[in-house]
Amino acid sequence: MPEDFYRYLSQIERTLDDPVYIALIKRWSQAGDWEADDPRGNELATAWADHLLANPSLITTLPGLRTRHDGAARGELLSHHGEDQKPAWTRMTVLIEARLHAAGIEMP
Repeated sequence: MPEDFYRYLSQIERTLDDPVYIALIKRWSQAGDWEADDPRGNELATAWADHLLANPSLITTLPGLRTRHDGAARGELLSHHGEDQKPAWTRMTVLIEARLHAAGIEMP
């Protein structure tokens, strides 16, 4: 969605000043090599969800996902991209989304 590219970059730029976010990103990167059922994934997913809930401005949906006729399909592609190669990431994404949903936050 090229129309959202600069908004996405702006959001990334704001997170660079957040040391907790940076630490979570580093751990997330390492977690790509874990097995899907690695118990560290539960802890990392919880840490991510807690940080997002404490900082709701980090929970954003690109406007293009809301306004395009194919936005839901594009969102699904983004959420599941690479899940065969990085099953731990897929499992943690599901756990994070479930925690956000339980807190009343609807993901697109």
